[in-house]
Amino acid sequence: MVHKIRKTKGIKPREPRTDRKELDDATRHGIIICHMHEDTDADIARFYGKSRRAVAAVIERAKKRSNRDRIPLQALSNIQN
Repeated sequence: MVHKIRKTKGIKPREPRTDRKELDDATRHGIIICHMHEDTDADIARFYGKSRRAVAAVIERAKKRSNRDRIPLQALSNIQN
């Protein structure tokens, strides 16, 4: 009895991942300014088209840097990578 050779669908190459965390400086600055004006994270995320988690991460990172370096929250050295 001859067995049929099954054809596989083949292995498709994966698309390269993009760094979703990468935000430009202007967007990060806008997120921090909106946060200082007491906008909610959800409103900021909706305005910039980002996830609420990404907005919260940007704000948290900026707060840690401003406390560590003792600089204002909206300082440009706090926003840049």
